[in-house]
Amino acid sequence: MTAAYPSPPLQPSCPVCSAPLAAAQAWCLECGAAARTRIVPTPRRWRLLAALLAVASILAVAAIAVAVTKLLRNHSAAAPAPLTTTTPTTAPPPAAAIAPPPATTVPPVVTPPVVTAPRVLTTPPPRTIGPSRP
Repeated sequence: MTAAYPSPPLQPSCPVCSAPLAAAQAWCLECGAAARTRIVPTPRRWRLLAALLAVASILAVAAIAVAVTKLLRNHSAAAPAPLTTTTPTTAPPPAAAIAPPPATTVPPVVTPPVVTAPRVLTTPPPRTIGPSRP
């Protein structure tokens, strides 16, 4: 008859470097690999998405640069139109016809000076921290 001996419980080990793991250990302390944690794989299309984002950014910057140069070029080329002056066709009235205004003198108004009391600035005494010393 063959006696079946119970086998001792196997100690878990790291799937990468085979280092022994504790019962509640999720990461290997030797190589840093995930021992019991499942890591979601990186999507394969991330490079394509990053390239599309880079191209879109470059196109946006180029469009802004073109718009700014067009605005600056139009601003410098558009000089203001020269002003045209026209002379009146009617003759001005003769100088004798315009009567000068009557000469009136207004007496100056004298205001007495305002005397104000000087401001006295007072500062509070300095605060002391802790017990005061005699």
